[in-house]
Amino acid sequence: MKTLRRTALLTGGLMLGALGVVVVPGWFDDAAAHEPELSRYGYWRDIRPLLEQHCASCHSGIGPAPVNLMRYLDALPWANSIARQVLERKMPPWLPDDGTGLFAHARTLDERETDMLVDWAIGLAPEGPAPADEPEIPGAATDLPMSRLTLSEPVRIGEMESEASVCRPLVRGEGVGAAAAGFALIPGEAVSILRRAVLLAGSECATGTPIFTWVVGQGPRLRPEGVFDRLPEDADLFLHLSYRKGFDTEGLEFEDEPQVAVFPPLSDRTRPVETLAVEPGTTAVGPATLLSVLPPEGLDPGPEGFAVETVGSDGAVTPLLRIRRLDSDWAEKFAFREPVRLAAGAAIRVSHPGAIVDLVRPPASGPDEDR
Repeated sequence: MKTLRRTALLTGGLMLGALGVVVVPGWFDDAAAHEPELSRYGYWRDIRPLLEQHCASCHSGIGPAPVNLMRYLDALPWANSIARQVLERKMPPWLPDDGTGLFAHARTLDERETDMLVDWAIGLAPEGPAPADEPEIPGAATDLPMSRLTLSEPVRIGEMESEASVCRPLVRGEGVGAAAAGFALIPGEAVSILRRAVLLAGSECATGTPIFTWVVGQGPRLRPEGVFDRLPEDADLFLHLSYRKGFDTEGLEFEDEPQVAVFPPLSDRTRPVETLAVEPGTTAVGPATLLSVLPPEGLDPGPEGFAVETVGSDGAVTPLLRIRRLDSDWAEKFAFREPVRLAAGAAIRVSHPGAIVDLVRPPASGPDEDR
């Protein structure tokens, strides 16, 4: 009911919808609407920290979104749009439906955060007391390992190219071995137009196995304790990069050299990740531990959406992931907050071809912890 009430307020005349212009008292007569009450939340004290946490990776003036929300006067005209986007759960961008699996690194707002943003928007979006020193614009983390994969040659996006999809071989830097505990992308000069990156291993990019995915704003991704990814020394490594310009970057030329930071595994990382392509229907995999799911490339979810379930040996079905509205820019390896244990005889069921799952098998000897 809260969502219905908040939506009604947004559409009831307190804000001008399409432009996001704040309505000041007196624009409507008393018969049409009451004067809105000033929100108890201020931009600098309450709203800016939320925007910094959830939105700065795109909306900071250096990310791919043209709208900068890190300064009050820039964010003010978009107050109504912010409220609508969070109510409709279009922002922050997050593909999985509610009510299925629990995922690590989920880009979602909780009920309190949504309430704050909407209350601020319908309450005339006050600035509140300004800080003595304006907070700095959040930047990328720099404490990343020196073991890196670098492009064999830079990517060039011409001034007449609005979109580009490029795959480049990678060169292993010093310290990059045959295993990794995790990865991070270090964007290059074209950070404002880079939308997605996929690290692949194989003989060619088109058929490579996806090891790591990156989307805008994503930080390092580490595997669970005891688990590592293989970087086979007898296979080539590639980085597939997707670029798209916005209205503020159209007509510009870019040269880009992003890198992949590699976190080397410690001695306790003894269980290799197995990346498995799963076709529609059920695929027996247990005993195993399921770590993450990557939706198929170019997926059209259809009216029922893309779905992943587990089927126990007793026939019990547990939903893990459902995506009804796909935006390819945000298709990533969705890692479960707690790895999913699959007992002997258990299977994975997917709705569309080309889905990728990451799992680990129980030790070859010793107690079978996954049974």
